[in-house]
Amino acid sequence: MSSIPNAPEQLFDRIEHEPESTCLYRRLFLDYTYGLNKIYTEAEIQAAAKASPSFERYTK
Repeated sequence: MSSIPNAPEQLFDRIEHEPESTCLYRRLFLDYTYGLNKIYTEAEIQAAAKASPSFERYTK
């Protein structure tokens, strides 16, 4: 499952904010740096992704 920063109140958002004691899921929060030099090169990130106006929302 992945989140969409502009879609608050959706399923992922509810799971993300559910207390650890009652959540059925193990939550992992990985930003783009997790894939650097594995699936993306720094050059690809610089050239394409960081040029997007929405890039900052994916780094939190």
